[in-house]
Amino acid sequence: MNIIFFSENMKKYKSANYQREFMNELKKNELTKVFFYGPGFPNFNKLDDLNTIIKKSSFKNKIILFVGHSWLSDNQNLKTNNKINNNLDFKSSEFMKVVFLNKEYVNLNEKIKFIKENKFNLGFTHHHEISKYEKLTKIKFHQIPFAFSSNLLNQQNKKKYYDICFTGVLQNQNKNSFQSDIRLKVMKVFFITLFDIPIFKRKRFKDINVYWNTIPRYKFGKIIKKIFFKSLNNDQYIEILKNSKISLNFLSPINLISPRYFESVACGARILCEESDLYKNLFKDYDLKQFKSNLSDFENSLFELLKKIKSNESINNSNTFLSKNSWKNRVQKVINLIEQNDSI
Repeated sequence: MNIIFFSENMKKYKSANYQREFMNELKKNELTKVFFYGPGFPNFNKLDDLNTIIKKSSFKNKIILFVGHSWLSDNQNLKTNNKINNNLDFKSSEFMKVVFLNKEYVNLNEKIKFIKENKFNLGFTHHHEISKYEKLTKIKFHQIPFAFSSNLLNQQNKKKYYDICFTGVLQNQNKNSFQSDIRLKVMKVFFITLFDIPIFKRKRFKDINVYWNTIPRYKFGKIIKKIFFKSLNNDQYIEILKNSKISLNFLSPINLISPRYFESVACGARILCEESDLYKNLFKDYDLKQFKSNLSDFENSLFELLKKIKSNESINNSNTFLSKNSWKNRVQKVINLIEQNDSI
């Protein structure tokens, strides 16, 4: 299979690790030849038309035009549906056209318009509302959940320095993200805070080693954090996971099950998360410790899990779960689905 993959080069983006990992596994897949095209890649020219790009790829036949995660704009302040090149005429191409819909809570109408106008054949999304996107676009969609990089395996630390950890955004402020303030509430269970920044740990947690590094909701808090607290790059974030007994997990915007769930398991950190029916299919092979969204049982859940870990420090993650949820598996599923659709 010959794939022309339209994307920005994600090497320079700190927050696009899952996109970069998907592309890396796609490149390594033995069943595909991939030509990456977009800003940051060799041979990119914003004036190219589609025929020129196909010639640059040197592919002659069996070509799949694959619009990746970052080709459509995720900036809610941009009014155009394509931040890179609005002149590419996908709709007139006879090759199969595939799109990965990403961050559906930003510019969804513009993204749907792009898919419909350019007559795409198949769509993928990390989100679970498949029927919604099929109805909006009139094409077949498949859910491809987030995953973990296989590089994380066999790097787990036997001794864990932190009892529990959480890093990331406290609450997405995009009005369409529909993200609750549960992360903020949990932070206030652990800490006395000021401007969304933890100042003092509460006395009842004095014997619990908590790692907490979050991004405040509003500008003033972000300025203070930037001055006094360093943000983590991806390598540092992974080190925190590997050095933690428990990883706190919360649903992301529009109830997405984020990569953190899968990365936590791969790094040997037990998951403590807000309860949801969305976990049922994805975590059949892994025992999640869930707490109620109103936090009524949060502290009991935390101490019960710590007690369980202490009584059996050699607890292993489910090999079955890990074998099913790497980015390598996800990419293979995407390729299989493209082949199935292309043969119809």
